[in-house]
Amino acid sequence: PLSGTVIRISTAAAAIWIWTLARNQGRPTVAALADRRAAGFMLGGTAFGPLCGVTLSLTALLFVQAGVAASITAFAPVLTIIISEKFNHEPVTTGTILGALVAAAGIVVVFFRG
Repeated sequence: PLSGTVIRISTAAAAIWIWTLARNQGRPTVAALADRRAAGFMLGGTAFGPLCGVTLSLTALLFVQAGVAASITAFAPVLTIIISEKFNHEPVTTGTILGALVAAAGIVVVFFRG
């Protein structure tokens, strides 16, 4: 499964670059990387988002049941809320927390309903 994910991500990256070049946006896109702070955020988002997230979730499937792995990964929105509040100073509302918990609970119910 991991090799399939790598192929999908590589294909998507190639498609995005083809689209960018077709719209003559290649030079401004590469120039944007000169902003070291923004480039650092992009690199961090790439490393901790799809790379670590997909790799760890697929690795989890090797060691635990699919329902357990899905339940654990369903709590990612809760972590996103915490990070968003800390770094972007976005307010955490009761509705936001309830929405994330209901979504996670839905995954738990689907996999452990009987």
